[in-house]
Amino acid sequence: MVNISITKDNKIILGCKALVGENIAELSREYSVNRQYIYQQKENVHKVLGDNFETPSSNTPTLLLNEEVIKRTIFGCMVTCKGSIDDTQEFLQEIYGIHISEGKISNIMQEYADKAKKFNQSIPLHSIEVGAHDEIFQAGEPVLVGVDVYSTFIYLMESSNTRDGDAWSYALLDKVYRGLDLTQSVNDSGTGLNKGIREVFPNISIQSDVFHAVRKISLGIHTLERTAYKVIGQEYHLTDRTLKKEEKYQSKYYEAVIHSWKAIDLYDNALILYSWLREILRIGGYDYGDRMDLLKFILDEFTKLSIKSAYVEDGIKYISGHQEELLTFVGIAEQEFRKLSIQERVDIEALHLMWEQENYSFSSPQYNYIEARIGNLLTNQYDSIRKKYKEARDKLVRASSIVECMNSLIRPYLFLKRVVRDNYLALLQFYLNTRKYSRSRRPERIGKSPVELLTRQPYSSPLEILQGC
Repeated sequence: MVNISITKDNKIILGCKALVGENIAELSREYSVNRQYIYQQKENVHKVLGDNFETPSSNTPTLLLNEEVIKRTIFGCMVTCKGSIDDTQEFLQEIYGIHISEGKISNIMQEYADKAKKFNQSIPLHSIEVGAHDEIFQAGEPVLVGVDVYSTFIYLMESSNTRDGDAWSYALLDKVYRGLDLTQSVNDSGTGLNKGIREVFPNISIQSDVFHAVRKISLGIHTLERTAYKVIGQEYHLTDRTLKKEEKYQSKYYEAVIHSWKAIDLYDNALILYSWLREILRIGGYDYGDRMDLLKFILDEFTKLSIKSAYVEDGIKYISGHQEELLTFVGIAEQEFRKLSIQERVDIEALHLMWEQENYSFSSPQYNYIEARIGNLLTNQYDSIRKKYKEARDKLVRASSIVECMNSLIRPYLFLKRVVRDNYLALLQFYLNTRKYSRSRRPERIGKSPVELLTRQPYSSPLEILQGC
């Protein structure tokens, strides 16, 4: 007779005792069950233990596929790996054998976006002084972007219907409430952009991006070079004809020679002026007054060349309208040199010589001559002043390259717009600010995220931060 009141634990104990060889008859009397029942429990225990020993050892990593793991996987597929919804669904099906609907994926990403927006708004911006600004066009709409040039922290990434002064001032005012107080802006001198920035920060210095200043002229120079090679080729072709005494080609040959000389002369002169322009816009060398005079001279000479190139004309027009803004970095450098001279009680000429020295190669006689003069002026203060000069020099910003690269970073995420709608930019801003740099030309950035560089506080990975929000 089977004892129907026997508990599950006792069934396990009974099966184990039978399995290790205890007397079946005694077990039958002890638990008031028949022998067949004992053999059945013995078989059950044997089967469970046998299956367990056939599985991998307990130290083998296992993945518990719960809701949290699925959410993290979706975030990783769509943000870290820049995958689409279809890619994410295929990954989940192939790796986990599960199907997640598009609606559920959208809801999960929306939840992350809401948390990301909350985190973005929690970061104080009072330590940002120099910002790079630009408008990035995605899906036909402008995205207003602002980046701290030192930490690379993105403090502004918002879509807008327009890019006029009102749009920029409204976007920046919201950041002022969180402590943003810019002293300098580096941008491409857009009319609406500068108008909006000056409305919010009346005393700000504007540094026009030097890349935009020389890019169009460089394209025009390349066009002149191709034209020169083309007419040279025509001259060589007619030279062969003329050497064969084909008189009908002689007049064309002389015309080709004249065209070739003119094209080469135009290209050579334009290239020289372009090289001087690049020299004026680089760090080191001339002082502010000399640069302004040289810049006006170069613009006048370009005008005299009468180059028929829309690229060159646009470049000259841009530079002519923003001469002072293009040289803002030189004025800032000279201000820093004056401060350093007063604070350290050193002759400011030594700092000006260091600035001039940047114009020469390390092995040139001029470099070594200036080095000797600097040493005589600074004597035992040389090492400390050199270090502080370098610190001031490294803070100079001439280009808005950091904000220009945002376009390439955002483009792979265009699919997110229909997933998280209006908040997708907040999610991208959060991710780019919390992702740690695995490599960088600046050693202090390696292993740290922009938010860590800005706040000087440690932060965990993007997903861990979102979980805590």
